[in-house]
Amino acid sequence: MAGREAVRNVNFLFPADQKGDRPLSEYVRSVRKRLCLAYAVVQEALQRSAEAASTGYNRKVKPHEFLVGHKVRLFYSRRFCGRTPK
Repeated sequence: MAGREAVRNVNFLFPADQKGDRPLSEYVRSVRKRLCLAYAVVQEALQRSAEAASTGYNRKVKPHEFLVGHKVRLFYSRRFCGRTPK
């Protein structure tokens, strides 16, 4: 697991077992299994989202190649947030 706090309640997505009282080791095993499954679902969704964002970005960007000796311009803004340019 990544060690981050959950944003949504995963129990709504993955219903709990209805077997009643169980030994603690079996309960821990089932919770761990459900959490690993939820983590895999989230990772898969994040991967798809990142690929979609990357595809959209790459569609807009034009590739450029610079070789040794080519003249290029460098944008170096010295303006800072919260300061006036005077």
